[in-house]
Amino acid sequence: VMTGTFGAWYPALALGVTAIISALANCCPNPIAAVQELYDAGNMEGARELYQRFFPVNAAVTGPYGIPGLKYATGRMGYTGGHVRNPLVDPSDADKAKLDQILYKALA
Repeated sequence: VMTGTFGAWYPALALGVTAIISALANCCPNPIAAVQELYDAGNMEGARELYQRFFPVNAAVTGPYGIPGLKYATGRMGYTGGHVRNPLVDPSDADKAKLDQILYKALA
């Protein structure tokens, strides 16, 4: 059983969900895998703490910054995010700085 919503993922683990399809995995695949591994190993507290640290990243790239923000974050994390296609536009410098702060906090 899978979920496609990061916001519901951690609580869904307790219901038996064993995987997630997440936009966040495009830019932060290792933390996603680590949450699952921690949970599967019985370290619920570690899984919850890591999940909560990346919740703001997910909220940013699936909410106000959308696809352009997700592509930017993916590139910042060393992956290929690709170009934003019309009618979307690249994030502004101010938005990039905000996304950088959100990523930095999650990775700290």
